[in-house]
Amino acid sequence: MAVINLWKRLFGFRNKILSIDNIINPRLINLLSESGTGFQDSFSGYRILTIGRLDYQKGYDYAIEACKRLYDDKLNIRWYVIGAGPELAQLKNMVIENELEDSFVFLGQKSNPYPYIKQCDIYVQPSRWEGKSIAIDEAKVLYKPIITTNYPTVGCQIEHQVNGIIVEMSSLGVYFGIKSLITNANIGHELSKNLREENLNNSREIDKLYRIFGEVSKW
Repeated sequence: MAVINLWKRLFGFRNKILSIDNIINPRLINLLSESGTGFQDSFSGYRILTIGRLDYQKGYDYAIEACKRLYDDKLNIRWYVIGAGPELAQLKNMVIENELEDSFVFLGQKSNPYPYIKQCDIYVQPSRWEGKSIAIDEAKVLYKPIITTNYPTVGCQIEHQVNGIIVEMSSLGVYFGIKSLITNANIGHELSKNLREENLNNSREIDKLYRIFGEVSKW
């Protein structure tokens, strides 16, 4: 009976709860991706990019271990990270221990990350968990092949082998996902093609907020 009463109470809030997604404006993102300079090095191989706070949640240990495997395979890659956070020193030590100083590069925080996304070849989200990743949505807007780990909410953004590749949550999973894109260019081309056909503009989400303001003004 207690469970039934609780359910009734929660059900009563159904019309009082509103979900508003992070607003993605493709026109603005594309405009910003053309400003600034992006990558400053002369690297000519596959540029891999990850954006996010440097902490345990984001799975950078998976990324570094995957990078080591790719390096040992003699694949011409360089992995870049945009972000800051408490694990920077620890992650830098891990990079040094694996002799990846030239292959795994920390770029720090960037006020405009979009030129980097536009110029990269593969976007990777190696997270252990996420809510809804803004970085993935931004990479989708710029039609980048995306590799992401199989955290619980990933399905709300990525459909496996349609608009991205979902891999096992491990360094091995990330490694195999990236390698599949590098060794078979057709996979990445197909993912980008599908993203171009996807409606990625959700700027009308702001209307929900206006609706709330309108209701509040009636009080």
